[in-house]
Amino acid sequence: MYQVARDEDPLDALVNYLYDKIIQQSSEVLKNAEDFSIEVLKKENPSYAEIAEDMKKIGDMMDYLINHGQLKSKGYTQNHWTLNKAQDYVRFVAEVAKAIQAEDEIKLKTLTKTANEWSFL
Repeated sequence: MYQVARDEDPLDALVNYLYDKIIQQSSEVLKNAEDFSIEVLKKENPSYAEIAEDMKKIGDMMDYLINHGQLKSKGYTQNHWTLNKAQDYVRFVAEVAKAIQAEDEIKLKTLTKTANEWSFL
């Protein structure tokens, strides 16, 4: 649930909430990509391509809030780091979706190995 602490800027709280959702979904994608065959992953509903599209929309919303919205006036902040990490995770899920669609087991293994080295997944 999205909540704002009394001493927290509501837009900062929203950015952090959206980031948490991206982390959660990326972690789930990583776990599934490691645990299941491509045949099983292709049957997921929503598809991994659809999940990647939704995550891109969330990342775009974060970008707008940080770089074009009211948070822009704060200059470079922790939110920019958060956005950069979120975009990395969105790209990861998009690449996983492409590997699944292409039935590229080697690419999928490479992606999961790389993602396992990241600190948050």
